[in-house]
Order: sequence, then structure tokens, then C-alpha cells
Amino acid sequence: MLLTTLVVLLAFRLFYRFWSGRCSSKRSLAGKTVVVTGGSAGIGKESAKDFLRRRAKVILACRNLEKARKVAEELVAETGNPKVAVRRLDTADLASVRAFAEEFLRTEDPLHVLVNNAGIAGSRTRQETKDGLELTMATNHFGHFLLTNLLLKRLQQSDCELGAQTTIHLAVSEELDRVSGKYFEDCKEATPTRIARDRAVAKSVWEVSEAMVNLRPSEVNY
Repeated sequence: MLLTTLVVLLAFRLFYRFWSGRCSSKRSLAGKTVVVTGGSAGIGKESAKDFLRRRAKVILACRNLEKARKVAEELVAETGNPKVAVRRLDTADLASVRAFAEEFLRTEDPLHVLVNNAGIAGSRTRQETKDGLELTMATNHFGHFLLTNLLLKRLQQSDCELGAQTTIHLAVSEELDRVSGKYFEDCKEATPTRIARDRAVAKSVWEVSEAMVNLRPSEVNY
């Protein structure tokens, strides 16, 4: 029984690796600056590792600084690239988002790739942040919505690439340099759900998000 289970798992793994999209670009990111939110684990960590191997400067924007610093040391040892920094960012806390953005804009110059990766799973019971936002939405959406708006002008002033394999593909593939606003899956453009294509819903979500994060006129960069 155990042997059968192992065979099935191995077959599934091989099938998944064969059919899943993988980034084949060898493009160097030397001279580029990349911010990865939630870069101390999972897809964020793997993305950061790849960016460092491509000689980019990577900023791990994480809530747990102690954990992020240990991960940064691991990444330097694995990639040989010492250009990794750790900055505190809690996307569930709008004050933290603004503080991170202010520090970045004050101490860093270009921003070529912003990877909005941080996220948490939803809870069965409603939990609110100190800003009065539902915790999951604040962490996964509102915090990144505000962060992107605050850093958008710097992204536009830089070489303005948008950033696991699909994230890396979007960040480094030459043919996607001028592609924006699209949905990708397994390194290929895909069709999002019907509701995601509803422009009225998108407009409503944007306007509500502006209000919920109290986006100030001075922070609007579009």
C-alpha cells in the first residue's frame, strides 16, 4: 500500500512538473531593484532567490523581521549575491504600509519590480485590523492596493517591469516588457473569471479601496 502511494505521488509530481509553465528566460537583473512582500517563505522566498541569482538587489518586505533576516542570510549563502535587504512591512496595517513606502522612497532610488506576494488564508470568523478593515482583505488586498499606489510613480520612473515561476516570468521575460493589466497562469496569459472581467465591478472595487485606505490626493499617482 505504501509503495503504491509513493508511486502515485511520484507520478503526480512528474505530471505536474511536465505540464506546469516554467520560466526559461536567462535574463540578468543586474542593476535592478526588486521589492517582494512576504518574501521570507513560499513563493515569495523562491522568487527572491531567483532574482538574487539574476544579480538583482532584493528587498524583503516582511512582518516578521527576525525570520526575514535569517532567510536573507540563507539567500545570500545560496546565491552568492549580498544585495538583499530586510524592511518591515505589515500589509494589514496601513500605517506600516505608508511607513515602508516613505522609507523606500527616501532611501532607495529606482524600483523596477514590485511583487505583491504577501497573503493569509481567510478565517471563519471576522477579524478586524486597527484600521477597521477585515483582516484577510486588509492583508491580501487593501495593503497592496495602497502600497502599489504609493510606489507607482517610482515604478513608472524606473524601467516599470511588473512583477515561483509565473512571477519570475512576468518580471524577467523580454517579450512582456510592455505588457500590463493582464492575468497570467503557469507563465501563460489566461482568461480571468467573469467577475474579474467586469469593468463596473473593477471600478467599484477601486473606488471603495480608495475610500477604505483613505488614499490621499498627494498619494495618487495615476
